[in-house]
Amino acid sequence: MINLETNLLSAPLPVLLIDSSDSIVALNKAAISWGFVVDQKIETYLELHGKPFATELSAKRESKPRIFRFPCSEKHCHVTAQKSKDGILCWLHDVSPQLAMAERLRQAAIPGENQLRRINHLSSTALGYAELLDVIMSDLDSLSPEQMALVQHYQSEVRHSLQSIQKSTVSEKFRSQSVKSSVLVVESHAALNELITELLTGEGYKVTSFLDGESAVQYLQVNHHKVKTAIVEEAPKGLDKTSLINVLSDVAPGLDVIVLAANPASSPGRAIRKPLDFEQLLQMLED
Repeated sequence: MINLETNLLSAPLPVLLIDSSDSIVALNKAAISWGFVVDQKIETYLELHGKPFATELSAKRESKPRIFRFPCSEKHCHVTAQKSKDGILCWLHDVSPQLAMAERLRQAAIPGENQLRRINHLSSTALGYAELLDVIMSDLDSLSPEQMALVQHYQSEVRHSLQSIQKSTVSEKFRSQSVKSSVLVVESHAALNELITELLTGEGYKVTSFLDGESAVQYLQVNHHKVKTAIVEEAPKGLDKTSLINVLSDVAPGLDVIVLAANPASSPGRAIRKPLDFEQLLQMLED
């Protein structure tokens, strides 16, 4: 019988160890609480698409969202993989609450201003903590007890924000809003990019978003007369921060640039701290 290391056994995220035949050979406590069982095949819980799951994870470190099904529930998860001497360690990141929140927002009509601001602020807070979780979990070998405590804290914050969103979403009726100015978003974190785009659109802004700086510059060269503000991450793909801001300013001299930064004081011009406070971002857009 294979045993996981102590820090993995007590990790707040479910951890599976699977072998090359897709058999589960070890679990931590969180995985057991979900309903996983040692010696079961992963296909007991997951629909496979041709090749074995272990082969898929060997080819890339993180899988697209997958649905794990249990007798009385199901979980939508990102799977982060790490090779070990006994097989492949799989960390399961449950994104079911975020998907449920997004579905509620889609099904809602057009939120009233105060209601939407509260939803947006809570959503961005939740995603900000989720992004921090991504950063912490990016190097699985170096997780310390202090980082494990941070993971638990951030998960608690995400859960609290999502619960507040659920209450807020169903508590009021929604009103229409007028269309505001055009905004360009450059953010390589796909989930954060999508959330900023969706929430600004809900506020009435016309939003065009890109995951890399070069594509954003190409777009702005053609549409510089349409865009009033650019929201740019601190280290975008394709161009470094300073180069991108300079290029954007050269293409559109009157462009207002807001930088999403870990340390706003070190960024040129206007900047806002991550994790993102969406209410503060809205205020900066309106100023």
